[in-house]
Amino acid sequence: MTSSKHNSRILDEMHDTALGLHNAGLISKRRMGEFDALRHLQVHEMQLEQTKRLSAFRGKLPADFRLSRDQANERD
Repeated sequence: MTSSKHNSRILDEMHDTALGLHNAGLISKRRMGEFDALRHLQVHEMQLEQTKRLSAFRGKLPADFRLSRDQANERD
């Protein structure tokens, strides 16, 4: 399967909004870096069977991989 970079208007708008928030001091440099990374993701097409296998893992991750909202905010 090939990978391709898709230009997404939604991701571009989110990035512009995040940049404004960052410039205003409302989000951290680290969080801004996460928005930057979203714009450079490689998207791989998946077959239906691959998607089904992934969905089987939903809710089965070890507890240390699942962060509560409070824990995720502390990481900023």
